[in-house]
Amino acid sequence: MISKHPKPAANRDGVPWQLRGPRPKRRTPRVLIDNLTYVDIRSLGRRKQFPPNWHDVYSYDTGLLYPGIKTIRTTRAKIAIEFYGGTNQTIPVKWYRPGFGGHRAVGKCQCGRSAFRFYKLHSRLVCKRCTGGLYASQRRNSDSRAYISLARLKTFMHGLPKGTHAQTYTRLEQQKEQLQARLPRGYVWHRSKYISENILRARQRYRVQGNTVYDMR
Repeated sequence: MISKHPKPAANRDGVPWQLRGPRPKRRTPRVLIDNLTYVDIRSLGRRKQFPPNWHDVYSYDTGLLYPGIKTIRTTRAKIAIEFYGGTNQTIPVKWYRPGFGGHRAVGKCQCGRSAFRFYKLHSRLVCKRCTGGLYASQRRNSDSRAYISLARLKTFMHGLPKGTHAQTYTRLEQQKEQLQARLPRGYVWHRSKYISENILRARQRYRVQGNTVYDMR
């Protein structure tokens, strides 16, 4: 079958079309995913913010938790988002069995992909692929990535509640030592304009049992 859009062939010197010249530079840098506000459907499920039946509607004012989003209304079939300024969006929701009992919700992006996290970009909530962005660690070298992970872990450990198990604290200390060992001796952190305080915030739960002072959304 002949393709409707065949790829250009190599030039006379035998150089493929992908290597004929430098890739044109972007007019604007790619957005950093770490800086975007996001709604995590798994967190909504953990907080039991979905109604138990297919008839009820739960409504939440979320201006402080999700900047730019005024109201979130959830049903078993969809999530209705109201942004400041009057823009509305609906995210379809489907339920599946994760394999160890119960049901979990997953959303459907406008591109057709299923996703748990939806990032706010230009008054829309889209999946990670549709943002076209990069993580902060992808802009840095291996040493900087280790430092970012270390800073996030220290921030998380600083807010651990008093009832944290000793084994959990010991495991986190071991992770911190491993990250410190990856940094070269005398390493000096050069702060980039792309690295904000929001990026250095804890991004995961680190398998800590019980509630913590950090809300991973």
